Parts: sequence; structure tokens; C-alpha cells
Amino acid sequence: MHPLRRIRVRRGLTIKDLQERTGVNRGTISRAERRERTPLPLTLQRLADALGVEIEELMEEETSKEEKLAV
Repeated sequence: MHPLRRIRVRRGLTIKDLQERTGVNRGTISRAERRERTPLPLTLQRLADALGVEIEELMEEETSKEEKLAV
């Protein structure tokens, strides 16, 4: 699960809630959570601020599929 989604769900927020708090389009949030797009740094900062986390917590570690399957 993408860190953005994990933190959002842990906070009890819907994508719509996060959109209202940040002004970030819900399509952008959804695509980020599905790993289809990486938001711009400014967008990530707005999301991090709204979730009360550091921007680094929303970034995934670069791990190859092979490494994930080996675990």
C-alpha cells in the first residue's frame, strides 16, 4: 500500500476529505495512491502538511519488484 493511502486511511480521511483540506484534485491523489503518477514536490508538501507528516513519509523507497517478491 502506498504511504499516502496508508496515512490517509489511518487518519480516517477519504480522498474527498483530503482534497478539501489541500485543494489537490482527488484524481491526482487517487493516481498517486495507485502509483500511476508521482505528484509534484509542492503537491506532496501540501498533502504532507494536511496529514501532519513530513514529506519524506509520503515518498516510497525505491525497491524493485524482484526485491519485493524475494521478501
